[in-house]
Amino acid sequence: LEQAAEEDGQAPMVQLGDASIASPFTSRSNSVFPVSYILQQGRCTLVTTYQIFRILAVNCLVTAYSLSVLYIDGVKLGDTQATVAGMAVAIFFLFLSRTNPSEQLSEARPPSSLFTMRIIFSIVGQCAAHMAALVYCVDMAHKIYLKEKGERVVDIEGDFEPDLVNTAVYLIMCATQFTTFFVNYQGQPFMESLQENKALFYGLLMACVCVVLLVLAPFSDLNYLLELSPLPFWFRLRLLGVLMADFVICWGWEKLVMFLF
Repeated sequence: LEQAAEEDGQAPMVQLGDASIASPFTSRSNSVFPVSYILQQGRCTLVTTYQIFRILAVNCLVTAYSLSVLYIDGVKLGDTQATVAGMAVAIFFLFLSRTNPSEQLSEARPPSSLFTMRIIFSIVGQCAAHMAALVYCVDMAHKIYLKEKGERVVDIEGDFEPDLVNTAVYLIMCATQFTTFFVNYQGQPFMESLQENKALFYGLLMACVCVVLLVLAPFSDLNYLLELSPLPFWFRLRLLGVLMADFVICWGWEKLVMFLF
């Protein structure tokens, strides 16, 4: 019938569901205000999608290194550790997806593609900083283990047992994942700032405080629940310094890339 109507020059028949598709873009207002609102929502959605891809790219590259190269070295994560870290990241992605658009429509345009020089350089720089921190701390943990307990026995097929190296890797991985959310959040002019997204902001602050508490270990029961091995005091301070330096370097690199591109 639709083909016959088109051949006769008549208007095509409306398909079932067309009204449902058009309803989100239908307004009874006598002004053009809804147009700007749709543009704000669209830009916010686009930028949110891009930053999710960036966060996933950085976290996946760091995790891939941990699960491949370090796995051969006998580094593993406990079930409790993986569950807690995975739930935290999932909650942060939920808060990130619920970001509201900016109140005003900006003259600036969002990036038209994910494969721009700015995004590529940002991801590469952050991955390099995270990898450097991870390699440095793992090497330092190996030296301490060798000095205190001798040569570390690598059993790839064995069960997870908390030790100095596993604990250091887990703390670094958690810190780098939380740093990635902080650094890659875009904010203005297309969406509300990180401080305005209170759920994500306070959630990340609490996560960072938890990482600091796990590193300094003032509550030994908390470390025991997460299957973390006790660390020497001077190693805790050095590990905390590396995590803070990693955050500052990634944040500074992101600002530099934004300035250059």
